[in-house]
Amino acid sequence: MSEITLRIPYSHVCPNCGAYYIPYGKNVPCPKCGLVEEERFEDFISKAALALLYNYANYGSFSIPPEEWSPVTLSEYIVHVVSVLFDYYKQKKGDFEKFTEEFLDLFEEWGEHSYLKKHIKDIALEVYKVVSKNLSGEI
Repeated sequence: MSEITLRIPYSHVCPNCGAYYIPYGKNVPCPKCGLVEEERFEDFISKAALALLYNYANYGSFSIPPEEWSPVTLSEYIVHVVSVLFDYYKQKKGDFEKFTEEFLDLFEEWGEHSYLKKHIKDIALEVYKVVSKNLSGEI
């Protein structure tokens, strides 16, 4: 039996402020306090893009229905949000960055995790670069 989707089991907490985030890339700081840690998940963007491309190739959509799959870790939650964002964007097109901001504004329950909004937006923009290269003209 094949996998439903590609899992990316990773969660991280900033040792300085306790914020949950993914320290991807070289100098991506904690989105809450700005600390640039030594720990890095360098290939998070490529893995997230690969998960979306896998879903799209196997299911015709970037996201997996909740009854089929649920995110367990922070990285999987972020990939899930980004995948749903991509599905909606594919229907609307236009300026991806503006669409991403408007999409994330729809989440009313950021609460104490409001710092994640920009973090997820930045991740979505990076994933978009990879996915759009692989699906030129389709997204």
